[in-house]
Amino acid sequence: MPLFGRDLENLDSPEAKCVFITAGNPVNLGPNSMETLRALRKMDLVVMVDHFLNDTSYAADIFLPATTFLEETDLLGSYGHPYISPVNAAVKPSGECSSEFWIFKRLSEFMGLDNLEGSLMEWLEIIAAPSLITME
Repeated sequence: MPLFGRDLENLDSPEAKCVFITAGNPVNLGPNSMETLRALRKMDLVVMVDHFLNDTSYAADIFLPATTFLEETDLLGSYGHPYISPVNAAVKPSGECSSEFWIFKRLSEFMGLDNLEGSLMEWLEIIAAPSLITME
């Protein structure tokens, strides 16, 4: 992340023309915000998926509003312990927000990719499987 802007500008094999950003704010998180912002503004297309407009969103051509943990079923890790916990939606998504899973699933379908087949629950089971401990 500290070199994101510089590295983005120097990609040449292949050259970067599009950036798809989710779950991050690289303009704000890196040590050289202006370099990162300049690099993003040079891209042909910048797509951002997030909960709120932030520093990086100002370089985005397309901003897709994402649901928060209160609006979706998911798995949640913690920085304070090694456990993964289930999260159940507490409220319906507001406005036109969609889950990142839904966005990636629709995008993969549009692009003709079939590697995201299955329901959200099936994918959560796949993701959680390596962490599950079975008692025999």
